Amino acid sequence: MGGFCDHDVPLIYCVRRLTATFLLSKNKGELLSDSLTRVSLKALTLCCITNALSLSPKIFLLTLQAQNLPPKTEQMHGFEQREELDGQIEEDTVPLIRDIANYTRHEDPQLRGAAVQLLGQIVKGALVESGMLSLEMWYNGRRPDHIDTINIISDILHQDKSSITVRHTYSSLKTFIRPLLESSSGEIILPLLKDIVGMNALFRKYWLVKTEVCRLIGQLPFLTIEYLTKNTTLQEDVLTNVLIRFLGDEDHRVRAAAASAFVDIISNLFYPEDDPSLDTTTTAAVKMATCLLQPIIDSECVMKPSAMSTDNFMLQSQTTPYEKQKYNAIIKNERKSLATNIFRIVSQLHCTLLTSSNQHLTSGCFEALLNLSIAYPPTQIPNAWGCQVPKALKGSTSRLHMSSSIGESGIQT
Repeated sequence: MGGFCDHDVPLIYCVRRLTATFLLSKNKGELLSDSLTRVSLKALTLCCITNALSLSPKIFLLTLQAQNLPPKTEQMHGFEQREELDGQIEEDTVPLIRDIANYTRHEDPQLRGAAVQLLGQIVKGALVESGMLSLEMWYNGRRPDHIDTINIISDILHQDKSSITVRHTYSSLKTFIRPLLESSSGEIILPLLKDIVGMNALFRKYWLVKTEVCRLIGQLPFLTIEYLTKNTTLQEDVLTNVLIRFLGDEDHRVRAAAASAFVDIISNLFYPEDDPSLDTTTTAAVKMATCLLQPIIDSECVMKPSAMSTDNFMLQSQTTPYEKQKYNAIIKNERKSLATNIFRIVSQLHCTLLTSSNQHLTSGCFEALLNLSIAYPPTQIPNAWGCQVPKALKGSTSRLHMSSSIGESGIQT
């Protein structure tokens, strides 16, 4: 198995030692008996390996036993040479680290859930290392790959009766679903998303499962989903058929999770009719510019106020005043889109509240509106809440304030 002092990554020896000691036997694909290693130890081991693989996902593709490499070759090529050699080994006879995926079929629900979380972390790591490009090149034909992981998750969500396993599965899905949707392989996850939204059994699950679903929904990038599906049907189904129904759940913890999901989902909503002049790709670029560039520009303006003058701004950032004005217009349009999303959600909750005859749904709507008012205060974004002050009233208010200040100064003199 090597050692910590090898020329390779020390985590390789750590993962191999943990796997061979607590999880796998020396025979290909065979799990250690629960009589030899307690289930609690196996669960802790899977969690440790998951964290280790988050730092170096390529370890998942190696063999359980270290292969003998010439010292000079190992020192020169290290991880790449070892991975290439391991890929040439006959997988039918040699134990592999990725054989721990067999724990997804273990009889203990906690171990099944921990194994699924490990597979989800591997998909996320593969997306990072592949640069969000084709995952087939990263896995290179080695199983289980990303498609196997999605199939395992789908089978558990439809067939597994354990709430513990299902909750861990949703947590695993939350780990990689956003980067996977935004990668070149995003289409493969769409059928699973549609199944989750249309699953009637979802509302009969344990409350911990429902809260995990709400957290998952709060992270969905609906702009990317609209780009892949060419419609907003899934977005409307999520709002109407999932979150609104969870607001009427009997358990207050589920209602609280759904109310929080409404706050998280605001910035991820996308409606093409808000700006027909922009396509989905341009809108995504605007969002990315707002997220990445705006904090840099704001920090420069705070640290160097003189840089806001026209000459200095052009000198430091090589940006013409017209381009800066155009960028500010894009940011303004992005904030307007956010206010429109808030207005839509507030209107939907308001209509639901007026027609509700269920006390749980009424309580859930009030909690969602409260969370939204805290995250997006009506005093700062009045248009998003339908609060518009007429211009005449604004002028009279300012004149009244000015006259009152003059009166107070006259009294003081």
